Amino acid sequence: MLKSDAYGKDFRDLEGFIGACNENGSLVPGHEPLKADLASSLEKTRTLKIQQESLQGNSRAATDRFRDSLEESNEKASRLRSFIISVLGPTNPLLSLFGIPPKKVPNPNNRRRTKQKAKPQTPAPTPAPEEPTTKPPGTAKPAE
Repeated sequence: MLKSDAYGKDFRDLEGFIGACNENGSLVPGHEPLKADLASSLEKTRTLKIQQESLQGNSRAATDRFRDSLEESNEKASRLRSFIISVLGPTNPLLSLFGIPPKKVPNPNNRRRTKQKAKPQTPAPTPAPEEPTTKPPGTAKPAE
């Protein structure tokens, strides 16, 4: 987007040219009708530039008002949808008449079966190694 002063150089050049014609007009006889036509055209251009800037400002303001109004309308539509759902219920098929998708009712026959968590198997305790049974001395069986 162009800046509002993007044509300032053009305006300065044209005004400077008209000023130069005013100062040195005696050097070019018969330029007055063309200079007057240029001056009126420059004034018309300046007026249109001011109008353009005003319309740009008005356009921005109108866009802001539009966006605010749209946001307000969406909020009110949301409230109305909520009210309709509260009256009819969230699963009522009539909600689709208002453009509101009803909540799906879960079918008990289509339930996903959840796998039961397997209990962590603890390893069976290993029996402690048996100590060799040694008889205390003197308790040996007598040889027969």
